[in-house]
Amino acid sequence: MLRTFETTLTESLSQNAILFNMLDFLKHLRLNYQFFILSGPFLLGGLFSPRTTILQFLIQFISIHGLLFGGVTAYNSYYDKDTGPIGGLEHPPIMKKWMLYASWGLQGAGLLIALVSGWVFSILYVISVLFFWLYSSPHTRWKGSPTMSFVAIGIATVVCSFGFGYISFGGQIFNYNLLIAAFGATCLVLSMYPLSQLYQIEADKKRGDTTFAVKYGLKGVRTSFIAFFDLGGLLLSYSFLKISNSVSVISLLVEVCVGLYVYTVLKKVSSDESAYKKIMKTKYISGMAFSIMILTLFFFT
Repeated sequence: MLRTFETTLTESLSQNAILFNMLDFLKHLRLNYQFFILSGPFLLGGLFSPRTTILQFLIQFISIHGLLFGGVTAYNSYYDKDTGPIGGLEHPPIMKKWMLYASWGLQGAGLLIALVSGWVFSILYVISVLFFWLYSSPHTRWKGSPTMSFVAIGIATVVCSFGFGYISFGGQIFNYNLLIAAFGATCLVLSMYPLSQLYQIEADKKRGDTTFAVKYGLKGVRTSFIAFFDLGGLLLSYSFLKISNSVSVISLLVEVCVGLYVYTVLKKVSSDESAYKKIMKTKYISGMAFSIMILTLFFFT
């Protein structure tokens, strides 16, 4: 009887360990970050589309942010091996080897779903994955370069995401105005990108990553925010003129309010782990404000 009890206890503990490992992996997908902060470019692409395939749009929205972005984020976490706060996760659990393979599995599943939206969409998907790998892999490690990290994030997170939203909602013809909108959105996202590096400066230095924040510090992050955000706001508002003058004005007003809010935070924030909560709150508010604006425009344009 004692042996039976020990066996049952061992099996129970083993099952609990598996469950906790699965929960740890789910945490590393950082779905809160993907859906609440990074969804803006996808929605923006949908706003400029003919909006004829809503079911496909919704399916790809979930797939891109859950499987692709979640998968590559876990892939990045495996190689970063952070113990301190990271974007969307204040206390990251330890990554196991199987989690690397699981991250590939999610990315692969997303590719299968991408095929439903055609070959152009699928090519964009592969391009996005490749740039994310270049960003995170120890063999290339673009994350450790201020310039190349901007290139990788801009293309993989914004340009491709804009294309995903546009194509999945029925868009087929690409034009000059779409490029302006996509570039504007890229500038806006890149203006916020180095903020997350501020509370990771010491961890990045230990890894040997010369991120933008490591190289240029808080002052450089503030300067780049102003430059990228202002340019992005102007370009995006200009692209909205193709929809209507009022939409362009509304966009500009929202961007001015968000820009002033973020800059006010940057004037007071520190460049260490104590800044984590303030920076994440700022990114959530900014990302959600952008997404809410676009979702509102869906109903009025």
